[in-house]
Amino acid sequence: HSFWHDDLGDPETRAALAQRVRRWASLGQPGAPLLFVRAVASSAELGRADELLSALTKRFGRSACLLLIADFQEANVGPLIVEGLDDLLVYFLSGDAHEAGAASAPYRKPIECALGWLRGEPLEASSVEGLGAVQGLATATNWGLVGPGGLHAFEGVSRAPEEGGDELEPSPATIAENAWLEEAKFEAAKDSFAMLSLGSHPGV
Repeated sequence: HSFWHDDLGDPETRAALAQRVRRWASLGQPGAPLLFVRAVASSAELGRADELLSALTKRFGRSACLLLIADFQEANVGPLIVEGLDDLLVYFLSGDAHEAGAASAPYRKPIECALGWLRGEPLEASSVEGLGAVQGLATATNWGLVGPGGLHAFEGVSRAPEEGGDELEPSPATIAENAWLEEAKFEAAKDSFAMLSLGSHPGV
């Protein structure tokens, strides 16, 4: 998770975040579907969505469902169903959703679509054979890896030296996979409680 506007050294901020952790732990009711929403920071995440879904299922049970939103897509806009992953809905969102009046709630349409999907309403969606196909259809984007002022969204990224001895900056796709999705995979393997932040948007 990236903290752009929170001072983690402030006691009030830490107390507020602790309350969010407690609310997170209490999510879900037996038998009731629980929808999680993530707007991917990089299109590289799409190919490994099953790892995040696995982490959520391990923590919250089979009632957990995942809506994965890929922003700034130029083609195949709309919902996609992935064969073999019945609890996953992918939504390709056009960049128009972040412009003019729509910018105040850019994810409203994908979320409304996902809620109808959970209710069993008819859904006009493309069907793809696997996550590799989803990533292949996507317009490559890494918009979520850099925040205000050019700050990197993730810390602790390993750097590999080039042959000449200089350090090589990892690609945005490597950052997205190693700094975030590897954490999701690690948390899925834990037996103890794990908090996995999917991010948030104040306009939803």
